Amino acid sequence: MFREQPQAFIALPQGPAEPELRTVIRETLERHDVRPLFSDDTSLAALSNADLVIADITGANRNVMFEVGVALGMGKPLLLLSQERFTDLPFDLRAHQVAVYRPGDMESVRKFMELSLRDTLRERASLKA
Repeated sequence: MFREQPQAFIALPQGPAEPELRTVIRETLERHDVRPLFSDDTSLAALSNADLVIADITGANRNVMFEVGVALGMGKPLLLLSQERFTDLPFDLRAHQVAVYRPGDMESVRKFMELSLRDTLRERASLKA
């Protein structure tokens, strides 16, 4: 029923911070033995097999928001990141915490991910038992 290695679907908008953000996300996931599935490297079908979804909703990119909506509909655990605070977050996302980071401070992204992964992987392990 469960794969041995958990998988994370990652949706990122293109922009100046994207290469560094991609590296931090990949390294952090791999340190926790979670396989990263970047949306631009795989098909949207990979989302259905993912154990969690990480999305940068900076600028409300349409593709990223679509993938977040699909993840919500599937009940996937979400880690939402943004370079800006939202005052008009879409209704369906208001119940979710958005981790705000500065493009030059990828260490905060790593910390947000560590906390999110700890909780998500713990829950996954309890379902497996």
